[in-house]
Amino acid sequence: MSHIEFLKQLRPEAINRNPFPVKELLPGSLYYPSSGTDGQVVKYFGKETQSFFMSDYGVPEAQLLGQHDHFLGYEIFAHRSLSARELTPNGWQQHLPSNLPKHKYMAYTQNRMPYFHWVVYNRKAEYNPEHGPERFSLVYMGGEGIAGYQALYWSNRTTPKYLAFIQPGDAFGGNFTRYADPDEPMAWIVRNNPAGLPPFILYGGYGRNYDDLPWSGYTRLNLIRPYYGDGSGEVVVMKKN
Repeated sequence: MSHIEFLKQLRPEAINRNPFPVKELLPGSLYYPSSGTDGQVVKYFGKETQSFFMSDYGVPEAQLLGQHDHFLGYEIFAHRSLSARELTPNGWQQHLPSNLPKHKYMAYTQNRMPYFHWVVYNRKAEYNPEHGPERFSLVYMGGEGIAGYQALYWSNRTTPKYLAFIQPGDAFGGNFTRYADPDEPMAWIVRNNPAGLPPFILYGGYGRNYDDLPWSGYTRLNLIRPYYGDGSGEVVVMKKN
């Protein structure tokens, strides 16, 4: 059963009582590290996937909980917090890439307590299907994006359908690494996943000219412009060859 069919049949009591359905929601999902609170991916990719995993160590838990019921056009169907164990039921041992200095990594992550929240949203009756999917699942992880990818997808032996590098905070944005750089740790984590590479990479943000994703094995499929609700930005959809 696909995660889309699974979500259609989901009941609130199952969300609150049953173990988190990691095997149903990870395959075919969209993973968005350093996402902030950007929900535009649901608008643009909600027909292809209704399972979203986002992570960002720069969003405090209180901020997330203060905004999680403000998703335009949607209301909360059910939600609850998760434990790390629920997301990695097979266990997980972190393997830092050889090109990631441990002292640099620890300096960015050691004082940040991770948190995990699962929210299922229903589209409000006054909004039509053009606005987005009827229902979708969002897991938000208050943690570091590279470790999140490895923990979720390596340990559960799968890969996301979409991997989003959208305004990830390079340079002055608070990110300690460049996700799009093929010689930095994110590329190592993605390429060494035994389950393989994601079929699509989303590359973009504010400004223009995001055609230069330097990862081999991907070619441009299409362009979303504008991407943000204020009419700015763009996202290039790259497809695996």
